[in-house]
Amino acid sequence: MDKLEKPKWTEFDGTSSELEMSELLYGLVRMLKPKLLVETGTYKGFTTAWLADAIKENNYGEFISCDINEEYITLAQKYLSSLELSKFVELRCISSYLVEELKEADFIYSDSDYQCRAKEIELAKKGCIIVIHDTSLESWKRYSPTSKYLGDTLATYDGLTFDVSRGFSIIRK
Repeated sequence: MDKLEKPKWTEFDGTSSELEMSELLYGLVRMLKPKLLVETGTYKGFTTAWLADAIKENNYGEFISCDINEEYITLAQKYLSSLELSKFVELRCISSYLVEELKEADFIYSDSDYQCRAKEIELAKKGCIIVIHDTSLESWKRYSPTSKYLGDTLATYDGLTFDVSRGFSIIRK
């Protein structure tokens, strides 16, 4: 039997979430039908589009996505407009932990600046489902080796951590 190759993840570029992550998030939002969804870390809007499409298909829910980079917000807006998904998401150029709705969200996708993620989890309401991207030790070393390792924070919550690609966790606060 031939050796199986290590699976490759489909990425738009080296920064955005993997396509497989976007597909997983789409399925979770379709299934859970959150009243309020917050995404932190819009970047260029690739995953934002999948989330907006899930909100559209659900015909239910509000969706806010934020990023601190105005250029990324502009690129995401153009991308979402090209897919006719703009009306299903409110884009904001603001730091994630300043989004007041973070405290009310039923579902959060945390893919912001690595140093903000523990604060985002802290601000989330009890019962919120939070999907956190880039949770592997390798991601921490790559993105923020001087900050506290996010895995230590995640270990204090019930949930699942997957050490695939750049890693992700799903917790219920």
